[in-house]
Amino acid sequence: MHVHYEELTDVARYIENHAHVTLEDQKATLDNTLHNITRFRALAPGAKVLEIGIGSGWFQIYCKQQGLEIQGLKSARNSPRWRRALAIATTSS
Repeated sequence: MHVHYEELTDVARYIENHAHVTLEDQKATLDNTLHNITRFRALAPGAKVLEIGIGSGWFQIYCKQQGLEIQGLKSARNSPRWRRALAIATTSS
């Protein structure tokens, strides 16, 4: 077994601090998010949803339970490719 002595990464720290959180704990926030979306577009069962920036993944789980087809796109701000694309987008005119 290899023991790591360095500090926890942000992801590991998040998991450690939120291991007790359940979907039921998030239900009010998720209901509100879905309500805000449906103010602009009705979502019938089977509707396709694209979530950009999936975060913890709770919204995808919740949408599946509501009968929606959801796909997620993770924006990894720490990835060199993402930083390079951001730099190009913000410096080119």
